[in-house]
Amino acid sequence: MKRLSLKPASVSLIIAIALSAFVSACGGPPYSIDNSTDRDAMKIDILNALTKEDCATAITLATTLYDSKYSDNEIRMLYASAHGCNVGLKLYDAIGDLANFNIANPISQFPKMFPSTVADSRLASSNYAQDALQAILNSGTVLAVPDQIYPGTYNVGSDNYAFRSDDANTYLMFISMAEIGTALNRFGSPSATYGQGATLQWETMAAVKADTTGAACALASAFLNFFDGANSAFSYLAPSATGSIQAVLTIMQGPLVTQDPIPGRTTFGGNAHCLSDGYSQAQCTAAGQRLRFRGACSEQDPAASYAAGIIGAVNDLWL
Repeated sequence: MKRLSLKPASVSLIIAIALSAFVSACGGPPYSIDNSTDRDAMKIDILNALTKEDCATAITLATTLYDSKYSDNEIRMLYASAHGCNVGLKLYDAIGDLANFNIANPISQFPKMFPSTVADSRLASSNYAQDALQAILNSGTVLAVPDQIYPGTYNVGSDNYAFRSDDANTYLMFISMAEIGTALNRFGSPSATYGQGATLQWETMAAVKADTTGAACALASAFLNFFDGANSAFSYLAPSATGSIQAVLTIMQGPLVTQDPIPGRTTFGGNAHCLSDGYSQAQCTAAGQRLRFRGACSEQDPAASYAAGIIGAVNDLWL
């Protein structure tokens, strides 16, 4: 079986969190978040919980830190990792699965890898992890207001992956896979072989705007963030691995993002659908960039149109 391999120095922060050895903290709860020693102990408790796959405890502790004025890139990664735990993301398993994608029906691989039902919180966790990872910015980054995600909070993010750390973008690739998989399980009713069982009902701008759950926009956003993460991860992957990633991108990225229309089908990709709704190329390009933010569809109609195009293309490509 072909496996993806990582260069020795790659995704160091992710691996340190995901595979951290058990460490004992001095003292114990209740903690005072305003005490730096207690905050350090909370971080160790989060790592311990992740090691034991006690996702609920990890989320509770990480959320307290993440929602505070003390939030920083380390805490954001801990928060994302806690929600990744809840989604069922195991980094090295996901790397292997990505290396063995069914290229003939690639979209079927997402629901296969990340099962979910309405009774669990996996879809929400994948969304929260996305938000946190998009806020892990490179040191010294100054964001223009239009590029900001959740401005005015303790965790302001960017819709442009170039401003984010390599660790964050690489982990976001896998979190995006989880977002896609959990959403397709919820709304696409996969068959026993993970083929499409129900058409996703958001193929028009009006349908995306009418979706008050935000699931339609988040699904389209996840595909774009998956593509961004995969493209940026090339610098981390060993040469033997890049072919597998490139094959997945070749099959999906063009049809979902730009195709006009998909050959042999009637569906437009995101950009082409946006243009077909009467928006200019400049508006559609900006909408595609903003759609990296899962709340973009409620901000602007072109983003909702772009999302509808991606979802229509998913319906065509998911066999």
